[in-house]
Amino acid sequence: MYKKNVISVLLLLCFSFALMACGDDYEESYAPRYGNMQFNPTQATPGDSVTVTVEQAQLGYGLEKTTYTWNIKYGIRTEEGAVKDTIVTIVQKTNYDGYPDGHDNPSARFLVPDNCESRFVSVTLNATFSGYIGNALFLAANKSGNLSVSY
Repeated sequence: MYKKNVISVLLLLCFSFALMACGDDYEESYAPRYGNMQFNPTQATPGDSVTVTVEQAQLGYGLEKTTYTWNIKYGIRTEEGAVKDTIVTIVQKTNYDGYPDGHDNPSARFLVPDNCESRFVSVTLNATFSGYIGNALFLAANKSGNLSVSY
């Protein structure tokens, strides 16, 4: 009886060590981690063309289909004289791992309209990714920032 218990404990320990060793090799897709949102120019005036770029503080891994959705929000003066909130949406699609530019920092270009009345333009990037390693099939990363507008 004692031998059976010892053998059972030894087998259990061997099995536990095997599982721990396998656990270190398991890979999983993950989305990039975003850093700063940068604007060029750093301060805009109505009529300016602006480029916004989001730095990837950490690259993503195991990603394929990628959709970047940029929402640019500002207030404009209507013909009636009222100020109306406006949201412009820019959608970009790429293959994160499949193309050389997939790992580039996400970037978009937009126009601050001549009739912009806002002191700030609010920009939000919503990025969605499909993963192909591990159990995470869909991943997301988001970043928001504000561009100052001077008159």
